[in-house]
Amino acid sequence: YAQPFNGRMFDCGSKEGFIEATIAFALARDDMKGPVFEMLQQFVRTHERREEAA
Repeated sequence: YAQPFNGRMFDCGSKEGFIEATIAFALARDDMKGPVFEMLQQFVRTHERREEAA
């Protein structure tokens, strides 16, 4: 039987989809969203600096 679904779907069969799902899950949790968001910002800043230096 079919069941209506409201929500976001992720392709966890791909590496990128698995990472996206894991990050979305962490950001949806009150106890994790702050630290995870800060970690992601740091990753982006580090990546941008490396790209500029290259």
